[in-house]
This record gives sequence, structure tokens and C-alpha cells, in this order.
Amino acid sequence: MLSFLILSSGCEPDEKARCYPTRITKKISLGTSTTDIIADYKYENDTLDRIVRSDYQTHHFEYNDAGYIVKISRKNRETFQNHESRLIYDGALTVKSDEFLVMLDRFTQEDKEVTQTGYREFVYDGMKVIEERLFEENDSLGKMELSVVKEYEYDLSGNIITYVALSQPLNDTLEAFSFTYDSYLNPYSSLNLIFEGESYINNVTQKTDLLTGDVYDYQIQYDHTGYPDQIIIKQESYMLEIINFEYICR
Repeated sequence: MLSFLILSSGCEPDEKARCYPTRITKKISLGTSTTDIIADYKYENDTLDRIVRSDYQTHHFEYNDAGYIVKISRKNRETFQNHESRLIYDGALTVKSDEFLVMLDRFTQEDKEVTQTGYREFVYDGMKVIEERLFEENDSLGKMELSVVKEYEYDLSGNIITYVALSQPLNDTLEAFSFTYDSYLNPYSSLNLIFEGESYINNVTQKTDLLTGDVYDYQIQYDHTGYPDQIIIKQESYMLEIINFEYICR
């Protein structure tokens, strides 16, 4: 089990402290109403074991002997589905993620029917993913085809500063964003997570939609160690999301 010091109001000031999220609460605006999602992070042997969410989802993580994630199961107890990722490595680098949809038995929650829906391939410059290729099942051809290419650029700290998604084979731009960051630690920076379009180094302070010109501002409050305590995401004066964090530190 983890030998962490738990403090009710964040961690004591300590530049060497490493903090891990234990609970993340999101209040998301949906027009005239809001919805709350709570995610509890559970650890075993210094690694993330599962995330239990209030929206009927539980995410389980499996690791190889080197400590890298080899499988993520995202079970939804309401839809009786499990979206599963199975990771393949070249050394320390994730080079492929096979994606599956697993139908669950309504009574036992055990796997009932497994269908591969696609896979992702990753291209690197050093340790950074600069291109992500999404392959999906083409029902008419009965085979996997390249559907989207995602391109990433980074700053010197390793933060993603531009992201562009291009449809294939026409190469049309589906979406494109630019990002600016603070100099504080990201809530997930101590976790060994797989690449899912985020860099987990510092915290986004502003996101700009390069296609529409919309700008999203991130107002951040920090705890004693410099980790985000609360993030408020706004578009102009409209509040989109409020995220609150709780940590365990060592």
C-alpha cells in the first residue's frame, strides 16, 4: 500500500513533494442546468489501480513487469459496455493501442461479446508523440482503414502547444487548437499515464479554437505545493466547467 501523508487542506509546502489526485469533482454546465461528476482515484503499490466515477463508470488499469500500462478497461454499469484499450510497447514507448468494445453480461458484469473497433498508432520525436494515426473499421470493405491523423507540436517544457486533426484520405481539418500554460505542476504529472492527447506537464491557462476563433480561459487556484486546487473554465463570461482537486502527497 502507499505510504503517503494525507492532509485535509492539501500538502505542506515542500518543493520535493509529489502529489497524486485522490478525488476530482467536475461541475459541468449543460445549457441552463449543471451536472456533477466525481472521480475517485484508487492506488495499489504506488500505481493507479482504478478510477471509480459517479456516472456509473469504473476504469481499471493493468501493468506489465516494467510498470507500464498494458490494458485499460472502462466499464459502464449503466450501458453494460466496456471500452477497452490494449497497449503495445517498443521499449518505454507506446507504439500501438488496440481498441475494443466489450458487451457485458447484465447480471454478472462479465465480458460477453468482444469486437475490435479500431486501433491507434503513435509516431515519436524522441519521447514526444508528434503524430497519432486512428484506424477504424470500414464496414463496406471489412477491414481497418486510416480515418484521422492527429499532429502535435510542443514547447521546450514538453507541453502540447498546437493540435490539429486531419480527416483521411482528404486531409480536411476536423479541429485545431493552440494552448498556453502556467509553470506549475499538472495534477496528473506524477502518474504514468498513456498518451491521450495531453502532455500532463504544466496546466493549460488558455485554449484557442483555430477554426472558429473561440477562446477558452482557465482560471487556476493552487494549493501549498503548487498543484491546482481548482480550475474554472470560461468562454468569455460563460462558465463551462469547475474542477476541484484533492491529493495525497509524499
